[in-house]
Order: sequence, then C-alpha cells, then structure tokens
Amino acid sequence: METKALTRWDVQIGSDYMVVGTDPENAWMDNPRGEIVGERFYMRASNAYGDCFRWGLFETLEQCEAAYVLFAPPAPLLWEATYPAYGSPAYEEYGAADEIAWEKELDGRRF
Repeated sequence: METKALTRWDVQIGSDYMVVGTDPENAWMDNPRGEIVGERFYMRASNAYGDCFRWGLFETLEQCEAAYVLFAPPAPLLWEATYPAYGSPAYEEYGAADEIAWEKELDGRRF
C-alpha cells in the first residue's frame, strides 16, 4: 500500500449552487429572506482509492483556475474532506453507509 505522502492526486474544478447573499426587496412567500442563489467554484482532489478533498471558494471559474496556478494550494490532505467518489473503494467502505444514514435522517424530517 502506498503512503499518503506519495499518493497521486487528481485535481478537478467543481461547483455548487449556494446562497451567496440576501436582498430583502426580493423577499416573497417562496423566498421569505430574499436569498440570492449563485454558483461558486472550488478545487476537488481525489486519489485512486476514492478519497476526496476540496479547497477554496471562488466566484468565477477563471478565479479558481488562476488560484491553482498563482497560489499553489496546500497539499490535498490539508483540504476539507468531502464525500468519496461514487463507486470507489472508499465509497464502498464508508461512503455508502454515510449516505444511507443521511437519507434516514431526511426521512425523519418529513411531515
């Protein structure tokens, strides 16, 4: 087994939609706080086992790409851990169980 220090990491750019601000003038019954949703970009590193880590939060794809080249982000093991790659050995070992527990928690919240 190779050590974590010698692990090869594949880095991709990912994105999520999230609340990026609020504007009370846009508040309405279906959006009572006037939340503004926007896309934010981050770097995502994965190894052959399927462990994944993410770093950064950027407003544009270009900012994310530039940060990788200009700032040389820290080693992926220092990034924020995130869900393992679907279907990978890491997913089979602990990712699927985490996903099932999360789904059960959601079922308990339904009304």
